[in-house]
Amino acid sequence: MNAKAIAWCAAAFLGMVSEAQAATASSGVLRFTGSVVAPLCRASTGQAVLWMDDCPPQARANAVDIQRVDRQTGDAQVVRVDDRRGTNQQYRLVDSHGQALTQGSYVITLTLP
Repeated sequence: MNAKAIAWCAAAFLGMVSEAQAATASSGVLRFTGSVVAPLCRASTGQAVLWMDDCPPQARANAVDIQRVDRQTGDAQVVRVDDRRGTNQQYRLVDSHGQALTQGSYVITLTLP
């Protein structure tokens, strides 16, 4: 193997290591790459409810996922409760028995097309 090939392999390895470290960081910083080309919904929460207001048409058919953060928190799910006709969306955050969440730490992920 020549020196150029060894240097290239070392550079590729270092690049992969730095990507892996960035993926496991828990500093609370969100890195966004790209651009927003359309206005998004205004999201807010309160009393185990997630509201998404003034959504453009392309953002109305979205996926909402909820995951627990700690082991003491029970499983949860997101249930859509609005009439699905307007620009506003409303979701209830419930536990595995269908009761409104009253405690716990969760991450809610909104996926838009």
